[in-house]
Amino acid sequence: MRRGWPLVVCLTLALTFVFLGGLFAPHDPTEVVGGPWTRDGLLGTDVLGRDVLSRLLAGGSVLLAVAVPSGLAAGLLGTATGLAAAWSPRLERVVLRVSAGLLAVPGLLVTLACAVTLPSWVAVPASMVLLGTPLSARVVHAAAAPLRRAGFVQAAVVRGERTSYVLVGELLPAVAATVLSDLGLRIVAAFQLAVAVHVLGLGPAPPVADWAVMIRENLPGVVLNPWSVLAPAAAVAAVTTVVLLGLDLLGARIVPPARRTARVPPPASARSGRGLVELRGVVLQSDEGITLFDLTVARGEVLGIVGASGSGKTTLLRLLLGDVRPGAHVVGGELFLDGTPVAFGSTAARRWRRRNVGLVPQDPVAALDPLRRIGSSAPLARLGLPPDIGKRRPHALSGGQTRRVVFARAIHRNPALLLLDEPTSGLDPVTKALVTEEIAAPQRSTVIVTHDLEWARSVCDRVVELRSGALRSATDAPVAAPRAAIAPGEVVLRLENVAVPAHSTGEHLLREVSLTLRRGEMVAVVGASGAGKSTLLRALAGLHPLSGHVHLAGRMALLGQDPAGELNPAHTLAHAVGRPLRLVGEHPGRVPELLAEAGLGEQFLTRKPGQCSGGQRQRAALVRALAGDPDVLLADEPTSALDRSTAEVVLGLVNRRRAAGLAVLLVTHDEVLAEQADRVVDVVDGRCVERTRQ
Repeated sequence: MRRGWPLVVCLTLALTFVFLGGLFAPHDPTEVVGGPWTRDGLLGTDVLGRDVLSRLLAGGSVLLAVAVPSGLAAGLLGTATGLAAAWSPRLERVVLRVSAGLLAVPGLLVTLACAVTLPSWVAVPASMVLLGTPLSARVVHAAAAPLRRAGFVQAAVVRGERTSYVLVGELLPAVAATVLSDLGLRIVAAFQLAVAVHVLGLGPAPPVADWAVMIRENLPGVVLNPWSVLAPAAAVAAVTTVVLLGLDLLGARIVPPARRTARVPPPASARSGRGLVELRGVVLQSDEGITLFDLTVARGEVLGIVGASGSGKTTLLRLLLGDVRPGAHVVGGELFLDGTPVAFGSTAARRWRRRNVGLVPQDPVAALDPLRRIGSSAPLARLGLPPDIGKRRPHALSGGQTRRVVFARAIHRNPALLLLDEPTSGLDPVTKALVTEEIAAPQRSTVIVTHDLEWARSVCDRVVELRSGALRSATDAPVAAPRAAIAPGEVVLRLENVAVPAHSTGEHLLREVSLTLRRGEMVAVVGASGAGKSTLLRALAGLHPLSGHVHLAGRMALLGQDPAGELNPAHTLAHAVGRPLRLVGEHPGRVPELLAEAGLGEQFLTRKPGQCSGGQRQRAALVRALAGDPDVLLADEPTSALDRSTAEVVLGLVNRRRAAGLAVLLVTHDEVLAEQADRVVDVVDGRCVERTRQ
């Protein structure tokens, strides 16, 4: 937001100049200085011989004095209503029905009724509130409603934030770009409405300088002096453009969109590549430094890419697509697609990947439209998904089901190149085997980014590691540390005969769940994908209904499964971690220390989630969950986006908190992580069964 202040200043100065333009007029706007419609002076004279330039400089203040407050009133009232409707399902129904009824009334009828019965300075605000507020409410509601289930919103609810903060501190920044764009539309609509009312003769009485009045008065003499009409018309258009572009650009600064980098022209050489896709001497420059990529993906090859969190594995996948991530640019090298040199970011690269590429991104939740049902596809059944999966919407799927649905969509058209970013993250062994079988399909090139080196070696023809800014031979993963010996304390969480219903059917997904969790203890919940493990955590956090008895002694924090949705895209990591500290009365000056414990240096303080890798976001989300000093941590797949070395760092951080009394209930498909827990609970046929260790 700091970089957005120059835009705010420029927009304010432009509008201030319009308000105060009369001070710079060479003549009194009402003074007669010549004959009617002459061309004396810079812009000539008007119908009564008054100086057009003077009236032009003074003529915008009346319009803006009416339009800006009117547009702000409609936009801000609509924003508040839309946010409230997005949060409360009951209010949502009322707002949508009332706004639909108001918008059903013809806008022209409302405007004319207000203009005839009220003074112009009241008619425009009244019309905007009646017509603009319902539109703004529906726009903001549409942007904010899908975020009700976002991880950063649910984490705020679980840590005890007030509803007012969740709306203003979390939802509003996340949809700020939409709000500012809509606010610009409301101000422009109010401005144009004021112009229309004044042109009709319902505005201020002569001889007040007004752009709309100037247009109406001088139309008969437009041939004699065109500037008497063109100048005020151009001023109206200029103000409209400045307001719209200024607020749109300001919104883009708050949540920066994906930026396209300048094209790197294809080389003049006619050399053809050796494989389906080839990066030949590509040099990528970014804030993290310079990375060199030399990589060939042969036809029919299954290639694995491993590396530490934040090393650039996902960036490499984008380069194979002919795309460059925001904040980086290619300074040298060549890209060959199917033997043809292609420029990064070019139309040819986009057409090629549209025809030939299937992609499973690291954050599959973001790849699905939250309002559309899954639909039918042959690969869905082969991946072990239930028969009714096509009728569900994304929010009704578990994390593992979501990943499989996106994978099925990627392979549905049998693409020539399949790019998979952590395809087995969050999958149980049986489901993992089904995905592995699909990856092994012949006549297809596949590139897999994964942190599971052992699995990569079992399925890939070749495995490379991205390390120290270059691709190298993969090295063995470090051996997992022994289980931490931490003496458990008193019971902090007790479940007695808890039953959890499913999202859609209402039937019990889990039943007769009884479990105790002590201070310092870590209990792992494992089971098949879709068994209800994540739903159990959400129910314990108060985000999903349950029946039975739950006894909690202390505060609770939730770490969700989706790294992309766990952090507010409009907040820096420093703000995200600092908020829980303020909530418990601690100084936010500890933020750098907390981030450093998770391996995130000071350079991450000012970064927003979109500028971090999936593993970096996951670590930041964990630090935020621990910053509020909870008694119980509910963690859903806390190491799914981390390599083994970084996972050990995170586990060490959690164990230090456990030694101080933190109790951890985690969901995982990682058996290595499960072995670090004091107890393991298997979810089998809707029941939780504690595993007996040898």
